[in-house]
Amino acid sequence: MPNKTPPLPGQAMTDRFRLLVDAVQDYGIFMLDTAGNVASWNTGAQRIKQYQADEIIGRHFSTFYPPEAVAAGWPDE
Repeated sequence: MPNKTPPLPGQAMTDRFRLLVDAVQDYGIFMLDTAGNVASWNTGAQRIKQYQADEIIGRHFSTFYPPEAVAAGWPDE
């Protein structure tokens, strides 16, 4: 039986994907921009890492490393 649901326009598909990702609570899902800064943050990431979205979005991902690892350059590897 063929799929009779019309395809979603681009923005509607993006919105649905965002809702799906945000609903995931057992896995932390986030995106980084090209500079390595957190660009998105889901509820799973919030639960696991204990950062609210407004606390972490815009911060560099090296935040997730202990200071000695940052000093050793691990985030840059």
